[in-house]
Amino acid sequence: MPKQNQIQKGDIVVLKSGGPKMTVQSIGEPRPGMSGNTKWVHCIWFEGNVINEYNFDDCVLTIPDDNTGGN
Repeated sequence: MPKQNQIQKGDIVVLKSGGPKMTVQSIGEPRPGMSGNTKWVHCIWFEGNVINEYNFDDCVLTIPDDNTGGN
């Protein structure tokens, strides 16, 4: 399984703790107050017909073994 620092724009990711598959829309540089080389990853996903989005620290995301769309 790839490491979180290999996540790229357009990848499908999930939280390490589980949850829906999300698409990486963009990746940014560390913000003030973030430790180490942690970058933020802007993800989007659907819950029914509602689109959601959030900026996650890259250390909490992973690429699933089945890196295809859908649930």
